[in-house]
Formats: sequence, structure tokens, C-alpha cells
Amino acid sequence: IIPIMTGHSMKALRLSEALFNEGVNAQPILYPAVPEKETRVRIFMTAAHSEQQIRKSVALIAREWKKIQGVEESTFRAVEEENRERRRRDSDGHSELAAS
Repeated sequence: IIPIMTGHSMKALRLSEALFNEGVNAQPILYPAVPEKETRVRIFMTAAHSEQQIRKSVALIAREWKKIQGVEESTFRAVEEENRERRRRDSDGHSELAAS
């Protein structure tokens, strides 16, 4: 198992989807399973993979990561803010239910 640290759930999700669409088994590990800054994509390599497959995968990861890094950080910050607001509303709703 090889972790690719992304540091952001949205980046991990985008990278895993891009890799999956190209035939690479890539699993995102996202918040809340891990802290947001520790999000990652896990890929799997075995001795059964050829050198060509490994080189192709590395090139694909590099290409897709570059695309993801090109997305403005403000886009990711907006998603983070929406998620914080959703969690706040959810926790407020749970508090109201508990008080009933």
C-alpha cells in the first residue's frame, strides 16, 4: 500500500476518481476517518505489476496531481466552509433533538 498524502479531502477525492477512471485502484482516505490535513489516496502495488504499469501509474498520478493543484485554493476553502457550516447545523439539530 502506497499513500499519496493530499492534505485535503476534496483533493484526495478528485485524485482517486481521476486514477480510478484511468484504471488505477486508488482509495481515498478522507475526513472524518483521518484528520483533514492527513487525508490521502492509497494505491496498491505488488510484484505482479510490470515496470511499464508502474511508470504509467506514476506519470498518471503526476499529471492528475498537477491538474488538481491548478484548481484555485479558494475553491477548496469554499468547500471547507460549506462543510463546517453543515457540521454546525447538524450538531445544532442533534442538540435540539436531545433537548426534546
